[in-house]
Amino acid sequence: MKSGGAKTSAKLKKEIIKRISVMLISGVLLIFFSGYSFGWFSSNKSVSGAGMGVGVRRESIDVEFEYFRYDMNGQRYVSANDLSAIEFNQYDLVFRSRNEYTPVVIRLAIKKIELPESGTLIASIYRDEDVPETTTSSAGKQMSAYSSSVMRFTPFINSSYYGATAATQFTNVHDPNFATVRGYTGDTQNGSQVFTTVDYTGSTVNDVTKKSVISLEFPYEQEDFDGDKVYAYVYVTYDEGVSGSNYNGLVGIYLKTAGFTSINSDSIQFVNDFVSIGVTLDTEQGG
Repeated sequence: MKSGGAKTSAKLKKEIIKRISVMLISGVLLIFFSGYSFGWFSSNKSVSGAGMGVGVRRESIDVEFEYFRYDMNGQRYVSANDLSAIEFNQYDLVFRSRNEYTPVVIRLAIKKIELPESGTLIASIYRDEDVPETTTSSAGKQMSAYSSSVMRFTPFINSSYYGATAATQFTNVHDPNFATVRGYTGDTQNGSQVFTTVDYTGSTVNDVTKKSVISLEFPYEQEDFDGDKVYAYVYVTYDEGVSGSNYNGLVGIYLKTAGFTSINSDSIQFVNDFVSIGVTLDTEQGG
């Protein structure tokens, strides 16, 4: 009995030592990778998009809105017509391949009876001007942590983009355009626009300017109609670009906030100031 108990005790001790060793090794690896590969997450280098949204502004044309996005938690494509509920997925500045599904596709559907056979639709996107544009610190101006600081808006119109499901609707616009839009710089690239421009020299932020509204143009022809509607798309992505001395979006945010403790230590939190979309017809071109 004593011999069996001693063997059991020795076996138990070995198992405990083995488990402790595994935990210690895991802890060392975690600390190692946290200080290097994952260190950017604790250095204000990731971006969280929780709480961003947009409403519908009634203007001269009645528009049906719907948005499409990839739900990272549910691992599925979702759609909704409540634009105020849009939430953008978190952006990863370390492992950028994870950002494939950060964009949101907003579809604007306009009935054919409201439009001439050809023309130009104008989608105006507004921001809340009551929020401050910049904050100050000993290091100078920083870009505010608001959605209009980091988002890029790109117009597309094509009847072939339309799809019956949320997955096809998202991928029809996303797949052919993601890499292209991701490479845009400046505030007007093929109609793609940003709200915020940062003039940056060396380690000094000279000026931060932000528009109150941006207007996207959607020229359309008869072939762009799908049945009794024309579908226009606003492709909303994080702005990654840098052009000359003007640092916009994520590049500007990182350069101006790295090392500051006033922003959440795990990620830069952005609140919504992207408030509404309204659609009009360019009467000079549309007739």
